[in-house]
Amino acid sequence: MKTFTARQPIFDRQKRVVAYELLFRENNENKFPAHMPDIQATSKLLLNAFFDTNINKITNGKPALVNFPTQILKDKFAELLPTKDILIEILETVEPSEELFSIMRRMFHKGYRFALDDFVYDERWEKFLPFVKLIKIDIIKTPLHEINPLIQKLKKRKIKVLAEKVETNEEFLEAKKMGFDFFQGFFFARPEMIVENSIPPSQTTLMSLYRECVKEEIDFESVKKIIQNDVSIAYKLLRYVNNSGIFKHKKEITSIKEAIVYIGEVLMRRFVFLIVTAELSVKKPFELMKKAIERAYFCEALAKSSALYKYSDRAFLIGLFSVIDAILDRQMSNIVEDLPLEEDIKRALVDKIGLYSAFIKIAISYDHGEWDKVKLLTQQLGITENKTTELYIESIEWSDRQSNILHK
Repeated sequence: MKTFTARQPIFDRQKRVVAYELLFRENNENKFPAHMPDIQATSKLLLNAFFDTNINKITNGKPALVNFPTQILKDKFAELLPTKDILIEILETVEPSEELFSIMRRMFHKGYRFALDDFVYDERWEKFLPFVKLIKIDIIKTPLHEINPLIQKLKKRKIKVLAEKVETNEEFLEAKKMGFDFFQGFFFARPEMIVENSIPPSQTTLMSLYRECVKEEIDFESVKKIIQNDVSIAYKLLRYVNNSGIFKHKKEITSIKEAIVYIGEVLMRRFVFLIVTAELSVKKPFELMKKAIERAYFCEALAKSSALYKYSDRAFLIGLFSVIDAILDRQMSNIVEDLPLEEDIKRALVDKIGLYSAFIKIAISYDHGEWDKVKLLTQQLGITENKTTELYIESIEWSDRQSNILHK
């Protein structure tokens, strides 16, 4: 499989390249895929540029500017990356909220640098400016009489200013005269495509990894066994540990076990969640993954409260995989063919029949508000209505906790 990353150089006043802006591309058409959510596009860009490829090969050792939606910052994906390699670009569509302020302040004190894109002055951004290294101004959209006072104001704050959409030599000379420090636009270069080969991870492997990483304590032996069976994830992990510059080691890490020890629990969760977001995303990836772990807990809890308590681990798997058809946009019958699951689990997932089917039927009926079905099915398992409600509420709370763990 080929991956596509576009880079556009950023020049200083002497027309020397000082950085590159990186842009996600889905194919060799040099434009952003309008159908793809920003969260997924940024996740894919990070995987392509920082995990599948040597970022210095793309940027020639210069800093990379990357657009980050707020959700990606909340997920702390940027904090998987070394501070020296990246300048985090906040888009003009992002609101200057208290939540964003807290995120930027925390990351700034960790050494990360920020840029504000297509900046138009608003006093609400004032308190953010101490964290900002670069501000980009669209010289086409911004009236010239507003630019000079803004540049002077920013220079007093020791913030560098970049002129965007520079398309002619005359515009470059005018922007230079105004006092801009850096320049970007078609006059210098259009975005250049970088094409690399990549191996996509197994989607079922990702689901298994996700299952391990939503637990309060990760079983690293289980994680190791899962990763060892997927060349794509193993490759990304070893590249990350050896080439990111974050980890200090005297010799190259060549085993999955060593890599897992170096990365640790917090970064392992972020690493897995980044890949899941990039590879399994649909329009509402987070909600679907949250529903998967909610159902996993609910089905497991139902099993533990019934005569089928010995099969609670199977019930957990059934709940976890119950929405995989929506996540992958494929028929459940086709998906389970590729999963190493026992036949009774497959029958429960596909046909809702067999020994374990009651668990998933209760979960689905509860989600749909089909109370008569819930009552009948729980009676068959010997579970009271009150107990079922209690377990359902617990499953939602547990799902919320696990989601918070992933965002630590």
